[in-house]
Amino acid sequence: MSENGKLRPVESIDGGGVGFYRPNVLQQNILLKALSVTTDPQKLKEMAGFRNVAEVYRTLDKLSMRKEYHAALAKHGLTLDIIVSGLKDICNNAKNENVKLQGYKTILKSIGLDEYKESGEEAGKNWEDALQEHANELEGKVVYEVDAPKIPYTEEQQIKKEKAIGANLYE
Repeated sequence: MSENGKLRPVESIDGGGVGFYRPNVLQQNILLKALSVTTDPQKLKEMAGFRNVAEVYRTLDKLSMRKEYHAALAKHGLTLDIIVSGLKDICNNAKNENVKLQGYKTILKSIGLDEYKESGEEAGKNWEDALQEHANELEGKVVYEVDAPKIPYTEEQQIKKEKAIGANLYE
């Protein structure tokens, strides 16, 4: 289970994103929300955007497997604490330095510290600021402006709509 008590989606590796086995995480989450409103398969099909009722049942099966999978992990004692302690043991007890390094890289990447920054000042700069600073050093004062392309109105509306949908998924 994740920190907030919700079960993470189960994705099929073999499906390759096509057909029955594609990872439909968004539709799984929408279906979970829709089940609080109705249990009618036809309405669930419309609410979650499935093509037919069979997809509703297939996704409900995936959700059932998700619950069973996480219950089995918990039953056998596999938790995030176990995984983190295992990584710690690997990092502390490995005889091969390469194995230790990979363990530490995994931990750093999981907490978002996998990129090295020169100093605190440079960490907040983006590439445009660095380019501007370098150009100023080379030629005195060079004016560097970036004109961002205008996003079409329909695309803006679509982005807003998707953000609104996404904001309601994990409440």
